[in-house]
Parts: sequence; C-alpha cells; structure tokens
Amino acid sequence: MRSLDREVNRLEREIRRQLLVHSSVFGAIETPAVLVYMSIVKDIERVGDYAKNLLDLSRDGASFQGLPSEELWREFWWEGVSTFIGDAAEAFRAWDGETARRLLSQGDDFLSKADERVSAIVRGEDEYEQQVARALALRYLKRVVAHIMNLLTAVVMPLDQLDYFDEDPEDRSDRLGQP
Repeated sequence: MRSLDREVNRLEREIRRQLLVHSSVFGAIETPAVLVYMSIVKDIERVGDYAKNLLDLSRDGASFQGLPSEELWREFWWEGVSTFIGDAAEAFRAWDGETARRLLSQGDDFLSKADERVSAIVRGEDEYEQQVARALALRYLKRVVAHIMNLLTAVVMPLDQLDYFDEDPEDRSDRLGQP
C-alpha cells in the first residue's frame, strides 16, 4: 500500500511538472488553466489519501455490519458519496455549470450531515458500537466530498475562488452565480 501511495504522489508531481513545462515551452496554454489543473490534481490526490484512510479503518477491524444504522451507511454514505463522485466527474468532463451547482448544493448536504453525526457521537448521543471508527469514517468521507466540491469549483468559479467550498456555505453562496 505504501509503495502505491508513493507512486501516486510521484505521478502527481510528474503531472504538475508536465503542466509547467508545457506552458513554458508552448506558451499557448493559458496560465489560469494551468493553475486550475494543478489545483484539480491536488484535490484528486487528496481523495485518494482519504480512500486509503477508509481502507485502513477496515483493515484495523472497523465494521458497520449489524449496526442499526447499517442501511443508512450503505445507502447514504457509501452509495451516496460514490454516486456523487461519479456525477461530479461527469459534470466536470462536460463542463456543465448547472449540474456542478446542483452537486455543490448536494455536497453541502453531505458535509452538514457528516458534521451532525460526528457531533452526536462526541456529545454521547450515539451509543452504537464502533463510535471512533464511525466518527473517523464520517470525517474522511466529508473530506472526500469537500475535495470533489473543490474540483467542481473549477467549472463554476473564477480562478481566485477555487478551493473555498469547505467553508461555511453562507460565506460563499453569493459567488455561485459568477462564471
């Protein structure tokens, strides 16, 4: 696993290097586009890091099978986040601003629900098993969604406002209408 992580990190650096070389040599590519691509590469690499963290939880014995909330985990968190990632990839590929905005709103819902669940665990309002593992999994999934939201900002936000979708939604909602 560690060697795969190193290889991914090496490839991330290589992609960034190639973007810089291409923009320096050919000059036809716009500098803002290079910056957007570099930001995207970073966010996708971070998604991989959090996926690795989720795998580590499983390897450490975390299992949500048999918990009263098992169905919620499967439907909302695992399948919901997986679908969100696929939909975001399609919106990005199509450069579809309308879908990206809808997905950013959906992402806010994921972030909010993750925070609510973690807070309930911390306050002792959740007495189910695997509390630490569930809290960690929620935090990792929240970060996955936030990084995918950052990718979507490339479709709907100006360059100087990329990567700010893990902030409070009220602090950024007025920016969504901008190209």
